[in-house]
Amino acid sequence: MGKKQKYTPLRLVDEHSRAIREFEKARALRTIEGAEDEVGAAVEYAVTRIYEKNGINGRKLGEKEKYSLMCQSYDYAIATVVSAYWSRCKQVYTFSRDFYEMLLDMDDFEIGWSLFDYLPYEAFYLELLDHKEIDGVLVKYTKGPKRSILYTICGKEGGMVSINSGIVDPRENLSYKSFFETEVYCSNADITAPYVVLVKQVLAFTLQACMYLCAKNADIEENPLQKKIYTPSKTIRNRFSEIRKWDVGVRVVKEHKAAQSTATDTVNAPDMLRKRPRQHWRKAHWHTYWVGKGRERRELKFIAPVLVNDNGDETPVVVHQ
Repeated sequence: MGKKQKYTPLRLVDEHSRAIREFEKARALRTIEGAEDEVGAAVEYAVTRIYEKNGINGRKLGEKEKYSLMCQSYDYAIATVVSAYWSRCKQVYTFSRDFYEMLLDMDDFEIGWSLFDYLPYEAFYLELLDHKEIDGVLVKYTKGPKRSILYTICGKEGGMVSINSGIVDPRENLSYKSFFETEVYCSNADITAPYVVLVKQVLAFTLQACMYLCAKNADIEENPLQKKIYTPSKTIRNRFSEIRKWDVGVRVVKEHKAAQSTATDTVNAPDMLRKRPRQHWRKAHWHTYWVGKGRERRELKFIAPVLVNDNGDETPVVVHQ
């Protein structure tokens, strides 16, 4: 039986350890004003590393090959920046498959970009439990006028750690649908290809998860098992005990399942079909409230799936704070 591989985000940090050191050196010598500048500080070493990995030693390259290698270098540079920031705090948010699917089931949503300034940490790992292909997503958020999100999607244990990295520039986008169409579909990729569909789903989850972490009523509890071994260290040693884990949406899923099990669909009876509308679940959605003196500040709340009864009433899933 083979040796168990290291926890995925720790593996990413290990694999980019030299690149992270070079990035930190370059960062110290440059004026950094946003995520794009940070990625730029990591690109030079990334290009060298990608050329080494592909066995290229100065020979002439065609334009297509140059473009392909530059894309790989950009991906590598983003993964370097994200893993560098995550290694400093090592925060992990775990999402069950049920909660992941609940978020993906939501309709097209307006992205509350300014609300992301309330994210609890600058960098964190969104761990997906029981996903067949994806282990999780490393995220690094930059606040302020040049706000942006760097992400690295990580494959399952045994495969490549990083399968896709990118930068989300939210300044020109209002909704997830418009973001994906303008930022992702602008390439010549086949939008029906399984890989593109997978990336689309994971990006939707990533943005939804970031919004959820900013929600006023977010259901987030420290993982009890990890809490017992959590040992923060001023000196980064890249150990599992340095990781702090948070379980997300556990009560939301539990109470939604309980509500589902007690719900009765009375309209199945033949004599009821013409009298009342069919009982159904209204999807989870976001609600923004204006608060504070003069209502100058926005607060985000997550509204869990709601059961619309046959008499028109709504039975919400209540999550106690």
